[in-house]
Amino acid sequence: MTAQNFDTKEPWVDPVVAEVRAAREALLVEVDYDLHKLCELLRAHQIQAGRRVSSRGPRWIMRVSGEAA
Repeated sequence: MTAQNFDTKEPWVDPVVAEVRAAREALLVEVDYDLHKLCELLRAHQIQAGRRVSSRGPRWIMRVSGEAA
């Protein structure tokens, strides 16, 4: 990591953040910024990867004795 130059007015750009943002933008362009299409695309990627996708069921809320309903 290089030292930041405080003499310039330009903000420091994190290369990892820039890479993630570029990947996000590429995915969004691919689906024309449609959230439903993005979800379908990501689900297709999950299936294509062949990995088991786990999901958790609903969480049960436990009441503490003396707590109002």
